[in-house]
Amino acid sequence: MVESAGGDRVPIEWSARRGRLAGMRVVSVKGLRERFAECLRIAAAGEIVFVRRGDHVIAQLGPPATRWRQSDPLEDAIRGGIVTPPTHPSDPMPRRKPVLRFATFMRGLAESREDRWNRRRV
Repeated sequence: MVESAGGDRVPIEWSARRGRLAGMRVVSVKGLRERFAECLRIAAAGEIVFVRRGDHVIAQLGPPATRWRQSDPLEDAIRGGIVTPPTHPSDPMPRRKPVLRFATFMRGLAESREDRWNRRRV
C-alpha cells in the first residue's frame, strides 16, 4: 500500500520482472540487503527506490531534498524572520553619523578615570 496525496492507502502494482512502480524502482527488503550498493547508486542518481515488505511500502531511498551545505547564520536569520533583507540591495550603505567625536569621548573617559583614581587615594 502506498499513501496517496489525499492520505488514502492504495495497493501497489508490483511487477516482479521489472521491479518498478510508475517509473520508480521497488525492491523487497531481501533484495535491498542483497543489492544495497546498487540501490544507493540509483538513489544518488536522482531516482526514488521504494522498499516493500509484502504489498506494503515501508521505506524509500532517494536523493536529499536539498544539497547539504554549511548553513549561513544570516540566511537562517532571514528564514526565521529575525532580520529582513534590504529592499534595494544595489543602494549604497548610508554614511554613518558619529554620535560623539573621538577626542570628546577620550577626554570624558580620562576625566572619569581621574575621578575614580582620586577617590581611591583619599
